[in-house]
Amino acid sequence: RPQTGAAMPSPLNCLPGNGWQMVETRTTAVRAGNRPWDVRRLVIDRKGYRIAMAYWFQNRGGVIGHEFQQRLRLLTSGLQGKPTDAALVRVMALDTESGRRALDDFTPTVINAVGDAFVSRRSPN
Repeated sequence: RPQTGAAMPSPLNCLPGNGWQMVETRTTAVRAGNRPWDVRRLVIDRKGYRIAMAYWFQNRGGVIGHEFQQRLRLLTSGLQGKPTDAALVRVMALDTESGRRALDDFTPTVINAVGDAFVSRRSPN
């Protein structure tokens, strides 16, 4: 259960702690909502089982693909009295050609859906 002021766990730390090895890690731009957003792309492996993954942090301000930037955003929002609610979003598929294509096609849909959820939560100020 999340605690106030607690940082969200990063897949870069959690996955190796659960026995997954990082095969590939990079940041890539994904076009969603008429603009590009940086998301983190990983390929992970455990005993020959390979998964392609995209993950990012998303809040009312948009998509953040780096842990440090997310922590900085939470800190500055909190100091300014702005909402600090955020989500760690992870999309995964088998690391195959069709799996990566599905991941590429589905990621913008998820970004838009999570963004819509944040918009619907805004208070009428």
